[in-house]
Amino acid sequence: MIFQSIKLFNFRGFYGETPTIKFTVTNDKSISLIHAMNGAGKTTLLNAITWALYDTTTFMVPDLINRQAVVECTNGEGVTCWVEIKFNNMEQGVNVD
Repeated sequence: MIFQSIKLFNFRGFYGETPTIKFTVTNDKSISLIHAMNGAGKTTLLNAITWALYDTTTFMVPDLINRQAVVECTNGEGVTCWVEIKFNNMEQGVNVD
């Protein structure tokens, strides 16, 4: 399986819905480089993938939801947090959402 893209919503440091982050997808050589300054969210991005696939992270569950989204919610209102990963099974030509 090859990752095509990821999108986050209120996940840790990412407030609201992020633009779709697309990964390199080819049949021969695929590599995607994640490069940013310290504190920009590289580890959070990897934790989002781990959380979506395996329901586990390297941080505590209460820290899963973006703090600004929690502060802005009204009493009794829930805060939505999700991770969307799209990947492609190149061998069988099947896209999975």
